[in-house]
Amino acid sequence: MAPASLVLILLATISAALMHVLWGRSWTQFIILWVAAAAGSLVVYLSGIRLPLNLGAPAGVPALEVLIGAWICLIIAIRLRS
Repeated sequence: MAPASLVLILLATISAALMHVLWGRSWTQFIILWVAAAAGSLVVYLSGIRLPLNLGAPAGVPALEVLIGAWICLIIAIRLRS
């Protein structure tokens, strides 16, 4: 497995777990949150969106941008649940 995909999976899992701790109710919600975080991360990574900041990019993955994309999708998923 490529290092970039491992970093993307790790960032999506951490984001989904934190969102689940804050607003989750059941384990099935965690799966939905993980899918939302993974989708947001992939959209940002594949579209190549970059902020003008020169921050670290482990394995070529822009970590801050990927996290922002994941959280945007997570917030949308939580709002749709309500």
